[in-house]
Amino acid sequence: MPAPQEQYAREINDVVVHVAPPTVDETTKRNERLVSWVLDHVDEWEQYRDNNYEDLWKEYYRAWKQVWTEDERTRLSERSRFISPALQQAIEMAVAEAEEATFGRVKWIDIEDDLRDEEKRDVEFYRDQLLEDMELNMVPDAITECYLNAAIYGTGIAKVIVEEDKEYITDETGLAREQAYTKCSLEPISPEDFVIDPEARTVNEALGCAHIVVRPLHSVQQKQASGVYNAIPLGDYADDRDVSSKGEQKTDNVNDKCEITEYHGLVPSWLLGEDDEDPFKMTEAIVTIANRQSLLKAVESPFTHMDRSVIAFQWDRVPNRFWGRGVAEKGINTQRALNAELRARQDGLALTIHPMMAVDATRLPRGMKLEIAPGKTIMTNGDPKQILNPMHFGEMSSHTYQQANELERMLQDATGQANASAGI
Repeated sequence: MPAPQEQYAREINDVVVHVAPPTVDETTKRNERLVSWVLDHVDEWEQYRDNNYEDLWKEYYRAWKQVWTEDERTRLSERSRFISPALQQAIEMAVAEAEEATFGRVKWIDIEDDLRDEEKRDVEFYRDQLLEDMELNMVPDAITECYLNAAIYGTGIAKVIVEEDKEYITDETGLAREQAYTKCSLEPISPEDFVIDPEARTVNEALGCAHIVVRPLHSVQQKQASGVYNAIPLGDYADDRDVSSKGEQKTDNVNDKCEITEYHGLVPSWLLGEDDEDPFKMTEAIVTIANRQSLLKAVESPFTHMDRSVIAFQWDRVPNRFWGRGVAEKGINTQRALNAELRARQDGLALTIHPMMAVDATRLPRGMKLEIAPGKTIMTNGDPKQILNPMHFGEMSSHTYQQANELERMLQDATGQANASAGI
């Protein structure tokens, strides 16, 4: 924190002394301190999130996506890679129900007019215009993705984006002209790309929160060229994301990527260049950092009521916590048992169905590789009845399949989808 003499205006003996504007070096140092202050908090929050949720979230994702990795193995001798679709079905049914409840009507939102207003059509016009704008900006699709994230991870998060855009309209003469307008859209945020003050229960209660996402490099450079971001070097991007645990692979080329950390929350006012000596004064701001080193933008919140652009909801409420409980968390234990049951059955079927032979190796022709196939001739040095002996490991019990059915029923009960399935 800079000493009081570093401020740009201060009072000495009740006399206001105006200091010269900050030099380039002073601005650079202040920006570096702002980046350091934001990243110190973001890194701490990210570590808390990863320590408590990362492994579970990846397991939930794999169960929904039907992806097998070594982490799914329940025993060393397990060979089957089957994943039951029961949890996947429960998640998608829950999302479909939420989607139908939201968008089941053509006019899925409504605005109530003032009772004293005798003209009711003005509010209807605003409602219809709002519905049209949200449809054009694909807000319903974004809401559906938020529902899916909430069902998988337990928390749905989105960012409201307000920006200037251009459109072409046709005048009375038939000529098209360009016109600027304010565009409002909704961007879904995966919980894996979001961090927040661990002690907060809501977005507004937190000191701040951050959206950490990898963007194509050219999109960041375009915003720099248009003046949205500062035209400064972006630095190098170090791709340390672990995607193999989700059954995915990442490209080796990191030169066309840029990591953006967008912080929404309170920051010390003096870090924004405000002429105030109070070291405890905080200002609501939006800070954008590239590759965890370059300050692209730092502005005081432009919204009238200092509202934060991030909204979040829990699928199922967890008391005194920001992160909620989703469909996947409620059904994951039953899903694990169901996978183990079905994989054990598949491994057992391989032993009971496929033919195996016990042979006297000393009485086979030298260098012979014994394989069993229909119509295949097997040569032996002696009586085949004494050298070859078919082996059987018995029959599979039908109880294992009944147990699998019971586990599926238990999963439906745990996720609340049993009644929905019965009604179809």
